[in-house]
Amino acid sequence: MSQQSVAVDIDKVEKVYGAGTAAYRALHPITLQIKENEFFTLLGPSGCGKTTLLRMIAGFEAPSAGTIRLRGQNIQDTPAHKRRVNTVFQSYALFPHLTLAQNVAFGLENLKVERSKVKARVAEMLKMVHMDSFADRKPDQLSGGQRQRVALARALAPEPNVLLLDEPLSALDLKLRQAMRDELRTLQRQTGLTFIFVTHDQEEALDMSDRICVLGKGEVQQVGTPREIYENPSNRFVADFIGDTNFIEVQVNQVNGDQATVTTPWGITLNAKHNGAEAGKTATLSLRPEKIDLAEQATGIVSEGKVLSRNYLGGFTHYAVQCGPVQLRVSARNRQANSRLYEENQPIKIGFQESSAWVLGV
Repeated sequence: MSQQSVAVDIDKVEKVYGAGTAAYRALHPITLQIKENEFFTLLGPSGCGKTTLLRMIAGFEAPSAGTIRLRGQNIQDTPAHKRRVNTVFQSYALFPHLTLAQNVAFGLENLKVERSKVKARVAEMLKMVHMDSFADRKPDQLSGGQRQRVALARALAPEPNVLLLDEPLSALDLKLRQAMRDELRTLQRQTGLTFIFVTHDQEEALDMSDRICVLGKGEVQQVGTPREIYENPSNRFVADFIGDTNFIEVQVNQVNGDQATVTTPWGITLNAKHNGAEAGKTATLSLRPEKIDLAEQATGIVSEGKVLSRNYLGGFTHYAVQCGPVQLRVSARNRQANSRLYEENQPIKIGFQESSAWVLGV
């Protein structure tokens, strides 16, 4: 990756709070390169270090070690207000006594931008987030989604090199979160800015990101496209955190390149792609519930099972199916209004393609 294409270069950055026996390592040494014009997501559970890393990019926290570069320039000693980086917070952080137009103008005025240009830029930004007709209102006259749009307009107005978004949708209800995801992605494409988005919501990350960095226990677990992360997780942590999956302990019979021949606990042998499997040892097979077919749809690797329970959720029906000594979760899409529902204790066939199985050696 050429230096010109890198927006943020994080080189062996770590963060330790306290000292001696009271020291707490929030981030182990992390190295990442975030490209220009990409929607990059830091994803992980609470306490994994994602917000700490975002705050160090913003300049609100100082790294204990390592270097952060913005477009090739070391910004280690650059104070937060002088970095070409803006942050959108979960709490919106709008000034309640100012109108929306005044809120959006605030950062521009601090940068001593000419008044005529400020007015034009404010109008442009409010129009971009569909809030131009609300310019004279105060924040307390808006809904949560509207306030979030204004917070975005204010952050975008000074034309930062990078926009940081710290769980900006978590305070919104489900329908509004889904709508705002579309709006955020559209805004990122319109502006061509680099967005660095922090979330613990896997669906948000998969829906919006060009690339995702999964963080766990203060370490980078995997970096890749949403499809790479979901279909080919690097380890059990990633497979478990991203979506839902069945973990099945299997015996590895043979390894040939990126293929492993394994035997399941119910006696089926199959060939699957793997990550670090070793012949003669046990490994963990990851199989997503939606990759398993039931009854007449069952093809590929077919086995006998029995329905233990059923949960109807509208678009999908989730089943627990006993297969030999293993209980599997199966997610069946209800494609038609009269899609067949299987009953508890009903014998049933399950099937999946070998290409849907992924063997984790670690």
